[in-house]
Amino acid sequence: NRAGQTFMDHVEIYNCSQWDTYKSAIRFEKAVTAHSKISNCAVHNGLGWGLNIKNSANIVMEGNVFYDFRPVGIAVDYSKNITLDGNVLLRVLERTSIEADGMFEDKRGGFAICSYFDSSSQCTDLKIMNNIAVGVTFSGFIVPGDSCGAQNSRAFYNNVAHSNAGTLGGYGALV
Repeated sequence: NRAGQTFMDHVEIYNCSQWDTYKSAIRFEKAVTAHSKISNCAVHNGLGWGLNIKNSANIVMEGNVFYDFRPVGIAVDYSKNITLDGNVLLRVLERTSIEADGMFEDKRGGFAICSYFDSSSQCTDLKIMNNIAVGVTFSGFIVPGDSCGAQNSRAFYNNVAHSNAGTLGGYGALV
């Protein structure tokens, strides 16, 4: 596990993230020991994902704007104690770098919460609230559902999705 903290406030991140990889403009991977917070930042015009939080804990993303990524805007997998509050995600497009002649359906979406790697059973203490997803290919939010009375401490509320489209899509939220 890696140790360290990241605190960023009012920072612009431009033209970051790599084509056809999970190397996003902002990435937390195996960051589990300390608390990190990114707030009021503008992250835009990447070639790949906007944010990827994987195998991590104790992260707050608050009041940020993510714009122009592909094929995933914000992803959280295999993580706990993650808060996404008041973020705006705009324009997440399909990849144009993969040619499969219709034989391959690319995974894509806006907020992919514990869904990209099917890690919903290993995601706990998540708060996904007050976020907006606009102009996203496939679905604004893809989040795990819970059985009634489940005690896994995942909260999803006050989120808005609109103007979402694309092949085999156009959903506000898939639960």
